[in-house]
Amino acid sequence: MLDKEKVKEKYLAGYNSTEIAKMLSSKEKIVKKSTVKKCISRNFSDLKNIHLKNRSELKLISKAYDNELNSYIIEREFINFNRNSYIYNKNFNLKFNEEHGVATNGTPKTFYCK
Repeated sequence: MLDKEKVKEKYLAGYNSTEIAKMLSSKEKIVKKSTVKKCISRNFSDLKNIHLKNRSELKLISKAYDNELNSYIIEREFINFNRNSYIYNKNFNLKFNEEHGVATNGTPKTFYCK
């Protein structure tokens, strides 16, 4: 059985039916995209304007975040610049040294040398 309140909450947050189905699925229970779509069309069609506004905000935030991470420096140049923050592991690949601080989302954790 599909929880309508969870679907409504995610729909109002700006997520589409595919994303909601992935969020609500688990190993025991798989939620289909079509089921979520029917639930939205039958129960929440009056909330479409709010959904579209929040959807556009969600897209803008994800675009800004992705552009910020990828716009400055490529991984190889970053690692060459910050070589002291990386150590070699047993396979001679560079791995971020946790003793030097916390790795952010944009920091490569492991760099595989060829």
